[in-house]
Amino acid sequence: MKLGKSENEGLVNGTLFRQIVGNLRFICHSRPEIAFSFELVSRFMSDHRQSHLRAAKRIMIYLKGTLSYRIIFSH
Repeated sequence: MKLGKSENEGLVNGTLFRQIVGNLRFICHSRPEIAFSFELVSRFMSDHRQSHLRAAKRIMIYLKGTLSYRIIFSH
């Protein structure tokens, strides 16, 4: 998914977008595999469009699908 400043898309609820990005920022410290995706989404904090919200929700869906993954250290 390519993200950019597309003027022809509608704006989304700014509060919702900021809340999702804020949550992703918190989660990013313990889940470094989302760091690159988070950085791309967070670039659009001032001009958030539908595709940016869709990308942020996609990261959240990925995180929901990987809740049961754990690192196991054996002896």
